[in-house]
Amino acid sequence: MGACTITLDSSPSPNENWGQRNVVFGTLNLSNSYATGGDTFTVGEFALGQLDALILTQDVTAAATYSITTVVNRTGLKIQAFGNSASAGNGLVEIANNTDLSGGQYRFRFIAIGV
Repeated sequence: MGACTITLDSSPSPNENWGQRNVVFGTLNLSNSYATGGDTFTVGEFALGQLDALILTQDVTAAATYSITTVVNRTGLKIQAFGNSASAGNGLVEIANNTDLSGGQYRFRFIAIGV
């Protein structure tokens, strides 16, 4: 199973407060061996004890093979990746097992909210 790589911003402060919630900013990369069902992460990687929300935006910095859409599974602590299927008229399908999504072309900016 693949694991995400999470890097907190160092400047300005990666951690701010919105009311009673901590807000953390940074970058997230998916693994070089994406696992069907999603790449894993831990709440501690976001410097939080509880994750209430995770907002991801794709930061395409190089020519991507294809655009992907992500779904955050906060209960299972996974990020699932989906792309267009090869067949016209079909919806999004999960990225194939063992696909390398670690390159900069699949980097995401994140906002993590929790306590």
